[in-house]
Amino acid sequence: MQIFSDWHLPASDIPARPVQTQPDNSRLVHRFFSAMNQERLDLVLVLALALALALESQRLFETLQEPFRNRLIYPVQTLI
Repeated sequence: MQIFSDWHLPASDIPARPVQTQPDNSRLVHRFFSAMNQERLDLVLVLALALALALESQRLFETLQEPFRNRLIYPVQTLI
């Protein structure tokens, strides 16, 4: 008989359905970086910076290379 007496509960006593939330990616990223030791993180950042600088300097060299090539080769071609 206890089942039937609990049937008429006030609405405030009925538990609400839990709300589904999206996983928090910032916590996952924080956990990933905190799992890595500081030396490895520093090494990865230094290597990424070195790679970015190397690619940027290579691109700068390629853009400057064409005018210098024309200045050096064109006079030689006119002499031949």
